[in-house]
Amino acid sequence: MRILYFHQYFATRQSAAGTRSFELARRFVEHGHQVTMVSSVAQLPKGADGQSARSRLVARDTIDGIDLVLLNVPYSNYFSIPLRLAAFGLFTTGASLAGVFLARPDIVYATSPPLTIGIPGVLAAGAAGVPLVFEVRDLWPEYLIAMGVLRSRPLIAAAEWLERRLYRSADRVVALSESAVDTLAAQGVPRDKLIFAPNASDLDLFRPDHVDPDFRGAHGLDGKFVAVYAGAMGRANGVDQLVEAMAALQRAGETSVAAVAVGDGSERPRLVARARELGLENLLFLPPMAKERIAGLVGAADAALELLADYPAFETASPNKFFDGLAAGKPVIVNVDGWLRRLVEDNAAGLYVPADDPTALAAALVALAREPELTRRMGGNARRLAAREFDRDVVAERLCAELERAAAGAPSATPHPGGFYERRGKRLIDLAAAGVGTVLAAPLLAGLAATVYVTSGRPVVFVQDRVGKDGVPFGMYKFRSMIPNAVEHGAGFYLEGDDARITWAGRWMRAFSLDELPQLLNVLKGDMSIVGPRPNLEFVVNQYRDRFERVLRVKPAHLPGGRQRPQPAQALGDAGLGRALRREPRAAHRPGDHPAHDPHGPAAPGIDQRRAAGVHRGHLPGHERLRPRAWSRLVARCGRMPR
Repeated sequence: MRILYFHQYFATRQSAAGTRSFELARRFVEHGHQVTMVSSVAQLPKGADGQSARSRLVARDTIDGIDLVLLNVPYSNYFSIPLRLAAFGLFTTGASLAGVFLARPDIVYATSPPLTIGIPGVLAAGAAGVPLVFEVRDLWPEYLIAMGVLRSRPLIAAAEWLERRLYRSADRVVALSESAVDTLAAQGVPRDKLIFAPNASDLDLFRPDHVDPDFRGAHGLDGKFVAVYAGAMGRANGVDQLVEAMAALQRAGETSVAAVAVGDGSERPRLVARARELGLENLLFLPPMAKERIAGLVGAADAALELLADYPAFETASPNKFFDGLAAGKPVIVNVDGWLRRLVEDNAAGLYVPADDPTALAAALVALAREPELTRRMGGNARRLAAREFDRDVVAERLCAELERAAAGAPSATPHPGGFYERRGKRLIDLAAAGVGTVLAAPLLAGLAATVYVTSGRPVVFVQDRVGKDGVPFGMYKFRSMIPNAVEHGAGFYLEGDDARITWAGRWMRAFSLDELPQLLNVLKGDMSIVGPRPNLEFVVNQYRDRFERVLRVKPAHLPGGRQRPQPAQALGDAGLGRALRREPRAAHRPGDHPAHDPHGPAAPGIDQRRAAGVHRGHLPGHERLRPRAWSRLVARCGRMPR
């Protein structure tokens, strides 16, 4: 199985960052699969290999059998919000291009954050016609909204739309905590799409006997109870609580407890300055270090700390350092209510303290320091919990099996693309044509939108529910050409001759098919193609499923022009329907294509069943101007329709 893996922050054990993607990918390779990782240079170690990759726009490398495609897009926790957005945009663009031109995979795996990582995943999976597995490490944009990072209503709406679109597009959605599974299910993600694959413990690296023998002596910590926090120091991390807790212990004269904070982030300078202001001698800040070194440091400590800022949204979090502490056989103190609290309390593997209570954290540290036997038992329980439920080998094996099932479950009716045109050329042509068309038609689009608004008010654009490739529904855009609530008047969903419900502007737009110009956006989104069969209505497809079997194997098309037959009326939002129905151009009438000969029974009043279905004896809708064989050849070429 060929796995195309997107992760903007790929890191190895020599890096000072989370290594989940590296650990999973190398185990996928051990199971006999080929893994191509598209990432950036942001988290590469500073050695010769990292410097070499940073000197090129795109670099290739191989680590533990993983084929790396590295884009020279920098990133830092010190970046401002605009710089971070720019980095996300640059990587999304580069990764999308890389995904299209790399060898065709059997499955695409994209892991967030950032949420934008799903865009190259969707594009690569769509271009190759393979399943997409979308991994949700942190619930974006929920976390960003909770922290106040994302405040603009338009940006929030755009981020939430992207989130929903990615969940719909994915064949599987991987969640890293039990709470996240429940949250995603509550948001409408089907439970049969959800996979629980938590962050895991590297039992070979973090071990009770893996101890840095020089650590305590080098920092004057001999004879002290030492708690270690090893992770990021940003707004999302509750390291302020640790600073204030250590200040409380120092004021109380408690000298037997010390803490070490290892890592980096935008809040680190302020935290260091605060500790210096308080004159703290019991809190040591160390620079970020490779995970291999972190393992020895945690092994030399007495307890591990898992701290997050006080936001209820973080109850779904699944932090790496929690599982590292378990594997090292250390009691873990957590300040996150939810599944992490349940894990430490139900398994007697640590303690819970509220996130907004430094005094409670100080008391927990003192309690463990004064009860070494309790600390030892909790540490043993933590190691057993890690081995029993969070062994990285077991988690990776289960996830690998899920990927194999997802790849095997790809629609068999979708033929594997052959040459460059079928695999990528057609999509590139669609993007180029729709992009150029949108730019050139921008004045016309603006004029039409203004005309609709002036002549009949809002909404200017409406959305039709249509059935696309492989039976996946999508919203097709059109300029509104009828009065609002048209379905409640006249002939309901269907038109009759010069229907009075059509507006003056709508009648003019329909005459030249200008109402269909917004479908260029559908082409850019990948819902439709420039050339191919017209998409049809869901109830029609369901009624004539056997006739649509071949049509649904290809992407529907935006091909404006041609003679229009009577159409269903537009059903607009105020009626609660929020969608419109429109019938396709009538195909050339042939002997035997009469409703009386249809074995499926009568159609709606006044509608020829075969015209309503839009398919006549194996031919595709909208082909009046092409002979049947010519049209079939065109669609077979441009839509990859099986012959």
